[in-house]
Amino acid sequence: MSTRKKRVSKKTKTSWRKNTDVADVTEFLEAKRTKEIRGVKKNEEVFTIDTEARKIKDIDLFLSRKERARSKPLKCFTAMINESAVSDPVIKRNTVTKPGEGKGISNIRKKQMSLKRLKKEAQSLNDSKKYSAKKASANIKTDAAQDVWDENYGKVTLPIDEQWLNPKTLVHTIEHFEKKIGKKSTFSRKKNSVLPAVEAPHPGESYNPTLEDHQDLLQQVADHEMKLIKLEKHIERVTTKMFCKKKDMPTEESKMKEMAEGLPIPGEEVVDEDLSDSEYKALNPPVLNKKKTLKKRKNLKKVKEEQMQRFNAKMEKKKVADIYRLKKLDEEMAAEKVVMDQNKEQKIKILKEKELQPKKMSNFNFVAPELDFNLPKDIRGTVRQVKTEGNILADRFKSMQKRNVIETRVKQKKIRPKMKPKRFVKASHKINVK
Repeated sequence: MSTRKKRVSKKTKTSWRKNTDVADVTEFLEAKRTKEIRGVKKNEEVFTIDTEARKIKDIDLFLSRKERARSKPLKCFTAMINESAVSDPVIKRNTVTKPGEGKGISNIRKKQMSLKRLKKEAQSLNDSKKYSAKKASANIKTDAAQDVWDENYGKVTLPIDEQWLNPKTLVHTIEHFEKKIGKKSTFSRKKNSVLPAVEAPHPGESYNPTLEDHQDLLQQVADHEMKLIKLEKHIERVTTKMFCKKKDMPTEESKMKEMAEGLPIPGEEVVDEDLSDSEYKALNPPVLNKKKTLKKRKNLKKVKEEQMQRFNAKMEKKKVADIYRLKKLDEEMAAEKVVMDQNKEQKIKILKEKELQPKKMSNFNFVAPELDFNLPKDIRGTVRQVKTEGNILADRFKSMQKRNVIETRVKQKKIRPKMKPKRFVKASHKINVK
């Protein structure tokens, strides 16, 4: 049964392009372009007549499809094949083959080349060992001949002036004098604090201190306690003592009396003296917008110009006067420089003091540990009878916090939520009232 041809509209250009089959035309044009690129060849050049039987190798019969495909050139390299009809402008080209890539190279030649390479590597290794041994012996001799306690020990004295040398040139020159300059690593560990790992305790904390040291320690402890007492009093003053007691609190009657103070008492007539006058007086009378006359404007402009002239004359006079007070200006500048130097020293001092303080690495501030001390009655002459104070573990923990090794930590309370028991009525105790 023959299929009926579908009739479509070709009224517009869009429908004409859409419903017209131009595959044969496209194929013909593509073939024509390919023919133009590759050139026109005769049948004798394209086709050949076989006069002999085709020789098939026995090995090809046993190869699989994948192995046969490997022997063929890849399709990705077809774009690199020159199929143009234009001849190469350079007729002779020099081709360079790397060792081991030539077609005529034999296995014996390959072995000879590998053996030669191994000998060369062994020789270079032997030479490097000899050089390092010679250098080590030379360094031992020079170090033994020098005095290790000399101030100039280890320093290199060059025969030229170092101040005219570039840093790279200086390093290069010193290396050839058999003295290596150690380069500091960029990943060197930076200390978090300038404080020592173990600080020396106060002399008064000794088991057998002198009287002055012990009294100094007790004075420091007393000052610290006074600061804590003063802080507690301040907190109590700004919190508890700010509010009055219950018996002194204002009542409703006192509040109403205070709020009604100054208001007219009901039943009494109030006579206002201001309303007795029949004449009306506005508190803020209106202002008339009177325009300035031309004469007044000219006078104002003249006054303004005179003021500017007086100001400019005054400034010129001040400039002339400043020339005669140069000596005083130098003194003022010297005084300002002294003040700036003092401020700079003060700033450096503050920065150095800040380096000794711990940084804030958490939400809690660092609290310095209290000084360990013994009262005069607890001091003994021997270590066995002395009364121990403090804790080594707590001291190390506080020291690590102070040196910014760890953040400031505070022991947290675990608040467990209280589980409220679920109350319900048992089925056997329910009373169903109908």
